[in-house]
Amino acid sequence: MLHTNSGKTGSNIEQTASEHFEKSLKEFEQNSYETAYNDITEAHKCYLSAKNMEMVSCCLSLMGLFKYYLEPETYYKSLLIIEDAKFLSENIDSKLAQGINKFALGQIVFVEGNFREAVLYLENAALLLDKNLYLKIKALESLSVAQYKMGNLEKSYRAITTGIDIAKCANFTQFEERLTKIAKDIKYSSQINADSK
Repeated sequence: MLHTNSGKTGSNIEQTASEHFEKSLKEFEQNSYETAYNDITEAHKCYLSAKNMEMVSCCLSLMGLFKYYLEPETYYKSLLIIEDAKFLSENIDSKLAQGINKFALGQIVFVEGNFREAVLYLENAALLLDKNLYLKIKALESLSVAQYKMGNLEKSYRAITTGIDIAKCANFTQFEERLTKIAKDIKYSSQINADSK
């Protein structure tokens, strides 16, 4: 009987952790970085208690990213947190954790203006994030913008249309609308560039 209760408690901890994790992503989408950071920290504590190392790694990567968004001057501290997550994700061989790690690194170097490096991280993230379509689409969105900033309009358009297709399948209407607007802007820029040649 005692074993059953502890299993139920473990299940409750995982459920609470999952709720905090999902809530942090919604807050991230709304640019509420402080609340997102607080929720991902709570998710991290719960997953750590449940000994779910895959999700501990995922949380660490997002903690580093959200910390950076909150306090860009903590760039190196954020990278250290993400580096810990990378080490863990590689040791447990989790594609999800590795994908979230690459997403977090890609977002930071993107914001720092290093688009070439951002493209490398975000391309890999998009390939690894099949278990989290929200972050996969976010990676494709940032990848598209990074490719655009580097003048790779065709690659930019390809990334954004892939994101639109995934958003349609997953019923992420808000994403689909935003990505469609970006796709139109890219297509328009491509036409202007073609006309000027």
